[in-house]
Amino acid sequence: MSGAGYEVFALLQVALLACLAAGGAIGALARRRLTDRLGPRGLLTANTTAALLLGVTVGLAVPELVHTSGGGGDGQGLRLVAAVSAVVSGFCLALGTWSTVAAEAAHAVLARRWGTAAR
Repeated sequence: MSGAGYEVFALLQVALLACLAAGGAIGALARRRLTDRLGPRGLLTANTTAALLLGVTVGLAVPELVHTSGGGGDGQGLRLVAAVSAVVSGFCLALGTWSTVAAEAAHAVLARRWGTAAR
């Protein structure tokens, strides 16, 4: 890879990381809002929404990636799909953090709230 090509590649990596971080920040805020308002049901809602949204995003992105990588696109489409996928991935990863479920169950067990822990 030439010097200019490497610089463009490095810049693209930084941009994708920024998109991933931005999506993650928004997803974490959304998860917090849902759990504050809906309690345990908010956590279920967050995890289900994250899984659904990630599945839809992959389903829509894969055909575009195949089309673009096969020479059918201009490269702009590939960058746009990568950026949108990074934002949505960050959002879904932060929104659907199953470790939150495990932490809440552990806190319930330590507090001897067996019914809450079993949910």
